[in-house]
Parts: sequence; C-alpha cells; structure tokens
Amino acid sequence: MKLKIYFVYAVIIFFLNALSSCNFFDQDPIPIDELELPKATQQGLNTFGCLVDGEVYVPSAGFGVNRLSANYYPDTFIVPEKLRQSFSIHSINQMPEINTNISIVHNSIHGNGEYILRGNDSSLMEGYGTARLIIGSKYYYTTRSEKNILEITKLDAKNRIISAVFQFDVVAEKDIQDTVKITDGRFDIKFSY
Repeated sequence: MKLKIYFVYAVIIFFLNALSSCNFFDQDPIPIDELELPKATQQGLNTFGCLVDGEVYVPSAGFGVNRLSANYYPDTFIVPEKLRQSFSIHSINQMPEINTNISIVHNSIHGNGEYILRGNDSSLMEGYGTARLIIGSKYYYTTRSEKNILEITKLDAKNRIISAVFQFDVVAEKDIQDTVKITDGRFDIKFSY
C-alpha cells in the first residue's frame, strides 16, 4: 500500500514540475504587422528570431504551448557520453494560417565559436549539427553546405545562458528544388538540462 502512495506522489510531483516549467502566461501572439527581429543580446532574455525567405519569424504560440525551449548538457553534467556537449533549441510560431517550427540541434557545442549545420536528423555526424524548418506539414532540412553556420556568441553553463547568431539554407524533404533561406538568425535563451 505504501509503495502505491509513493508512486502516486512521484507522479504528482513529476507533473507539477513539468507544468511549472511551462510559460502559460507569456504566450501572447504578436500581431503580424508588429513583427520585428529581437536584438542580438547575451543576457538570457529568451528571445529567438530570424528571416525566413526575407519574412520575419519570431516564436508565438497559444495558451499552454511553449513557444521556445532549449537544452544543453555541459561536459561536466552527468549524462551518457553521447549527450555531453549536445544542444537543441526548438521554436514554434502558431499563426492563424499555418504553424511554423524551427529547430537547431548540434552534438558538440563546447564554447563560443562557429559550428556547421549540415544534413538532416538521420545523418547527424560527430561534430556537426542540423537545422529543421517545418511549415504546416512540409519538412525542410539543412543542406551539406559549409555556409550553414551556428555561431555561439555566449555559452555560460553556470547561469544557463546560450546566445548565438545563425544562417542556413534548407531544402524540402521531398523536393530538393524547394529551398528556403534562413538569415539574420539570433537567439538568447536560458537553457534547461
């Protein structure tokens, strides 16, 4: 009987912890005519923005949806070796017409500097990363170009801040002629472990 009670308490604590990490009240959509890129800062302000084929993209989501999240596992963090120094950031823009997501993943972020983004999720090689754009139900992935760059401008593991600028081209998963350019990208976020 005590084991069941402990299990119930553990489940309740897990869900309360998960809910407390969500930003339910900081999710107001930004009107389309007021969209602008956030400044490239390094203070953990939880900002993200870029130009998608010249159009401003900033995360915006409805009630109960986390519009921006990031994870980073420092080398000193106790996780499986494969996860050490890995980084991921995910953003969502739920506009009335169509949902858009941008994700960046890299498996070897060890400090400030430039990191290459190339290939899709399944071809992630040691020392490289990838970026993905989803527009509606259409998936785009980074190409194998050396011009697809994520430049970490601040990595502060103690205060859990990661800031960067980025640019990359993505091609449609099922039509390589369908290319989208992501430019003037920047983010400044407090990450989770």
